[in-house]
Amino acid sequence: MSPQDHEQFMKAQQVVLYDTSQENFANYFLNWRDPITKELVLFGHPAIAGTHLEGWYNNPLSPVYEESFRQKISTTPDRMFTLSVASFGGESYAHIKQGVYTMLMAACEMHPEKIDKFLFDLHQWGL
Repeated sequence: MSPQDHEQFMKAQQVVLYDTSQENFANYFLNWRDPITKELVLFGHPAIAGTHLEGWYNNPLSPVYEESFRQKISTTPDRMFTLSVASFGGESYAHIKQGVYTMLMAACEMHPEKIDKFLFDLHQWGL
């Protein structure tokens, strides 16, 4: 692949990654399609879930690391998950934190049962 073709390819990939339109929703980098059920899991990309669990549940510096605190919450708080998403790419995605939260809240309004289930399951995986 020529350098020009590579650059064009990378720009196209970036458009897909950052395009939050309805037409691109299935390709958006925060979402994940379960290969077995083919279900689209909103905000369920395994790398982001892993970052969330590692940063909050497995990190001794996190308040969620403490068993007593874990028992006080029954699901993943939406702001906590938003911080995980924003920190997933380090400084790369930190600037989109409010945008991610807005999208998460919009998804909660459109698909409350799916988002609630995902955040509950994520918390259970951390326990």
